[in-house]
Amino acid sequence: MTPAESRHREAQRWLGQARKDLPVARLLAGPEPSRWVLDSQQAAEKSAKAFLAFYDVAFRKTHDLTERNNALHWTLPSSTCSKMPQV
Repeated sequence: MTPAESRHREAQRWLGQARKDLPVARLLAGPEPSRWVLDSQQAAEKSAKAFLAFYDVAFRKTHDLTERNNALHWTLPSSTCSKMPQV
């Protein structure tokens, strides 16, 4: 397996995990708002990890979305970053 294939596989794994969180978040949106927020954040974190893994950017185990956002800013071209919301 090439390094690019390995990164693609890791990104797909993270996206698969994120996809599992979204249906739970949708189900809990009405009856359990606090759980909805948690599962939505988990999906966002895992999606960011997928992006970082795809571009071979190391990341540490954390739930800090600001840190993830900063890592994304270092990875993306500056023209794209200017369009990203600040967390």
